[in-house]
Amino acid sequence: MKTYRSKIDHWIWITIMAIIIGCQVIPFIFEPTTLDPILIIAMLSSILIPSLIVAHIYTSTYYKIDDDSHTLNVKSGVIYNYKYDINKITKIRHTRTWLSSPALSLDRIEISIGKYNKVVISPRDKAQFIRHLQSLNPSIIIER
Repeated sequence: MKTYRSKIDHWIWITIMAIIIGCQVIPFIFEPTTLDPILIIAMLSSILIPSLIVAHIYTSTYYKIDDDSHTLNVKSGVIYNYKYDINKITKIRHTRTWLSSPALSLDRIEISIGKYNKVVISPRDKAQFIRHLQSLNPSIIIER
């Protein structure tokens, strides 16, 4: 069993954090008001909670290949945790799609599983990851 961490584009994290913080701070810039302690606590918690969720996703996104069961486990946060049969993978293609996926970088690969299933991921070492999958299923087609 081998675990591949997701490649990370830090600018995505910075953008998300800027949006979270900006949504809390910008109203006070345009309409200054007296900050009472309850308002400060509410503002900080509305920044802290989404930040912790984003941090959790960034630290828990990975792709695990199990050689014995020929499965690919794709995990991201507490919501996304799926297992795919490597023997059903038909094609892998490189992509830079913006579609929501368990990938922390735009340097991605799209994996076609069976006729209709697809998953987009971003392993740090794409070449090694693809070689590993092909060693278990040599019939996988690679598109550039």
